[in-house]
Amino acid sequence: ATERFDADRLDEEAALLAHHHAEAGQHFDAAQWHARAASHIGKSDFTEARQHWQRTRELLREVEDQPAAASLGATACRALLTLSIRFALAPEEAQRIFEEGRRWAEASGDPVRVGLLHQALSVAEATHLRIDSALEHADAFERFARAAADPELRAMAYWPSLAPLRVRGDLAELKTRAAAQLEWTREHPEWGVRDWIGAHGGAFWELGLAGLFLVATPFTVGEQPQQHVLRAVR
Repeated sequence: ATERFDADRLDEEAALLAHHHAEAGQHFDAAQWHARAASHIGKSDFTEARQHWQRTRELLREVEDQPAAASLGATACRALLTLSIRFALAPEEAQRIFEEGRRWAEASGDPVRVGLLHQALSVAEATHLRIDSALEHADAFERFARAAADPELRAMAYWPSLAPLRVRGDLAELKTRAAAQLEWTREHPEWGVRDWIGAHGGAFWELGLAGLFLVATPFTVGEQPQQHVLRAVR
């Protein structure tokens, strides 16, 4: 009845609908509603979003033969890896989520989904200071991105590698890659927007942090590091 008569509030009711479908044994429908609930709540309650994505993941294991399960499974695993920047995540669990997501992504037949899982795991590993792993998965994402038909994805090929390069102290390579990313996204600063920053602003941000915190002298591309940070925020 909620689906039929309260269409303008389906996002708010998604968790309740997920519960009802699960109680009725309709696992795929329940998984879809949990995913919708997670997407709706994801920017205001990270804990609840994680719970919904985890429930999506669990329900999909019951319906692996469902044609649309593969794409949703890959999405759920990527979302969990992305949310791990907010929570502690053991490397073993991160790898389990990644491998499960990769199986789903390969089953979906879309290589971009595999690449995006590498991107998400790279960011998660960098957040938890597992830098070698972060760069390994950033390199894998770069290979997928460069082969993609989507110009936006190609322009973000270096993005996951910038933060781990900064943390490792490889500032020369960071400068080279950030300058390339700035050039590739110059006409599209909106590309790759996630949370509060896009790929163009992200390159300024990493250059600014490198100059502010890692070296005694300014590390810039034509500006002082403080200006890079301010441009990233703008």
